Parts: sequence; structure tokens; C-alpha cells
Amino acid sequence: MPASPKQLEEETIRLYETPAVREDLDDADAEVLLTWAEGQIKRLAQEDGDFAQKNRFLRQLLARINTLVGQRPYVDAAGEQHYLEALMKVLPLNGYHDLTPEQVLACLPPDRADVRANLTALLDLLNRELPPRLTPPPTAAELPPPRTWLEAALRYHAPQSDASTTTGDPT
Repeated sequence: MPASPKQLEEETIRLYETPAVREDLDDADAEVLLTWAEGQIKRLAQEDGDFAQKNRFLRQLLARINTLVGQRPYVDAAGEQHYLEALMKVLPLNGYHDLTPEQVLACLPPDRADVRANLTALLDLLNRELPPRLTPPPTAAELPPPRTWLEAALRYHAPQSDASTTTGDPT
């Protein structure tokens, strides 16, 4: 069941009240991440399932993105690897089961100090790799005509005649 407008509003407020999703970014970069996150919350609100749990996982993802791109200018390769490993742990919780650390690193620009470019590149990767979570109902063309499936069901459930019992002789 999709989330209610009140749940959507509460999760959006909770997003802005969570410092971990923006503390390593300046205000302009944090706004980019928060705007992307609002879109994710709206998408999650349309899905069935535990909306609050999905948003907890989303906030964990946002915190890891914040740390990776916000700290990347200040850490060496080992530090970057540490932050990347933390990000990789929460990606599957958010439906990103197929992304590899190599793909994430390959999407990041060589200029580690350009936080906006790093953030944008990572968000673009996540947007491209987003698994379809909403399965649209089949179209009328994809469904068999009603008589076809009804006749098949009736044939399947119809009693089978046995030649030895249908001789026509009542005795």
C-alpha cells in the first residue's frame, strides 16, 4: 500500500533533520543531495512495503554518499576505499544489488577536490542503475482473452470420463 501524504511529509522532514546526510557537504552540495533524496522518498512512497524502513535505508545511503564525496578531497586511497566499502554495504539495502566498487570508482571524476562533480557523478550512476521497483500491471494485450483462460480452467477441472463406467448400461 502506498504511503500516505502524512507519512511522505514526515519522512521528508526527518530527512532534513538528519545531519549525517549533509554534514560533510557545503550548503549548495547538500541541497543537491537533499533534492535527489526527496525524489527518492516520493518514489518510495508509491511502493508497497514498509515505507519507514525503506527511508531508514535511504538515509543510510545518503550518509555514506555524503561521507564519500565530502571526504574524498581530504583522504588518501586507503581512506577512499574505507568510505567506498561503507557505501557498498548499504547499496543492496536500497535495491542496488549489481553495482560493484569498480563501477562506483570509475564513475567518479579524477578531480577528487570537486565535490559537486563527484556528487553529481555518483547520483547519475545511481539513477542509471536504479532497479525497477514498481511493476506495472499487464496491459490488455498481454492478458489472454477471458474465454481462453476460462475454458482452459474448466477443461482442467472437468471430471474425466472413464470408458468402463460409461457403457450406457445402468446395471
